[in-house]
Amino acid sequence: MKTYIIMYDITDNKSRKTVVKQLKRAGFYRIQKSVFMGSTTYVYLRDLRELFDALLQKEEAEFDSYVILPLNELNLKRMEVLNLKVDLELITAQKNVIFV
Repeated sequence: MKTYIIMYDITDNKSRKTVVKQLKRAGFYRIQKSVFMGSTTYVYLRDLRELFDALLQKEEAEFDSYVILPLNELNLKRMEVLNLKVDLELITAQKNVIFV
């Protein structure tokens, strides 16, 4: 799993709600209004990219944009965070899931 910061500027409320829902479903945490951070697999990231591509095809998305920023361990250690009410260790931790 790799850690990413995903930022967006989306004008359409419905599209924005869809993006937020899918980011949370993929294990991302909101760290600012339009900024999410999380660790995910390539498969989830590919699905998010496909969603972003589809939403950008809409007529009302002319001025919308998405930024996907991969973070490596060195960048995570160097990151300066001021007054963030989110546990970065929780966000970047390897998620272990057991299916029964």
